[in-house]
Amino acid sequence: MTTYLVTGCAGFIGTTFVHYMLKKYTDMRIINLDALTYAGNLENLKDLENDERHIFVHGNICDKELVASLIKQYDPDYIICKLLNVAIATLNSFLPYEKGVYNLSDN
Repeated sequence: MTTYLVTGCAGFIGTTFVHYMLKKYTDMRIINLDALTYAGNLENLKDLENDERHIFVHGNICDKELVASLIKQYDPDYIICKLLNVAIATLNSFLPYEKGVYNLSDN
């Protein structure tokens, strides 16, 4: 099963992404990390409450210990930042940063 750690999935763009991916691919799971700030709304994900492929984690991408623990626990194949204004400095020296998607399975 392919595992994605995706940030910002309770807002409009992230919710659309999660629903699309889970509908299209049955052999994947999404670890959804969202701080539920101005755009995040759990009502957008209510229909996924009983879907074992979707795991919601309330937290902030700036919390290095939380992100590290999620990576250790779930060993994601991909990390996707859906929040468009994630500052590079936030991730500096913690995770390799690149806009879009990067694959961790070969590293």
